[in-house]
Amino acid sequence: MKCYINSVLFDVRDIEGDRMNGIRTLPVFLGRNKTKNLLLFLNTILIFWLIFSYFRGFFHKYLFVLIFAILYGYWYILHFCRKGIKIGKSLDLLVDGEFIIITILAYLNNHFI
Repeated sequence: MKCYINSVLFDVRDIEGDRMNGIRTLPVFLGRNKTKNLLLFLNTILIFWLIFSYFRGFFHKYLFVLIFAILYGYWYILHFCRKGIKIGKSLDLLVDGEFIIITILAYLNNHFI
């Protein structure tokens, strides 16, 4: 789910260019606002997945890391889907770099908590 959300965010970066070239991405088809709402909905599904998983006995040790990933997802969806924002390499760093942060948090959680 996170990978899909991230890939759609990369399409948000170039809505105008894709539209001019006839490329039908989800953001071109739905528009920026509806795409943002869809991504927020998909990110919210992760909360229910996390609750279900927690009560089934999964991921107890990494609960903090997974909550961080969901909250971070809300932040970058809202940040990069704003109208008028110039998206450059910050999208690459903050969205793809999310997994680096999550890995570090999981490592620290596993070794120090």
